[in-house]
Amino acid sequence: MPLAPGSGFTLLFETLALTLAQAMPVAQVARLLGVGDARLWRVLESIVGTARAEESFAGVSRIGVEEKHTGRLGFISLFHNAVRHGGGCWASWARMSRRSRPSAPT
Repeated sequence: MPLAPGSGFTLLFETLALTLAQAMPVAQVARLLGVGDARLWRVLESIVGTARAEESFAGVSRIGVEEKHTGRLGFISLFHNAVRHGGGCWASWARMSRRSRPSAPT
């Protein structure tokens, strides 16, 4: 059974796409696999949404946040459990164009 029911892809194909998407831009993965990037995004969003729904952060009492500007593509935010050493780490990627960035207060 596929990870994203109704996708029309097999479990092995979805697993391959998910693995590639962790290391490459989705548009590049779509071209490599010969599928549309919008269709691939829907599958990935379904898989990630299911995984996020099963996450539990009940044991986290304090978080650490680190952000790094990545040039014209935006920034990356890293969230981690600040209490435990070797604790879980959650990354959030946000793309912002120069036009969509909020302006600094004057």
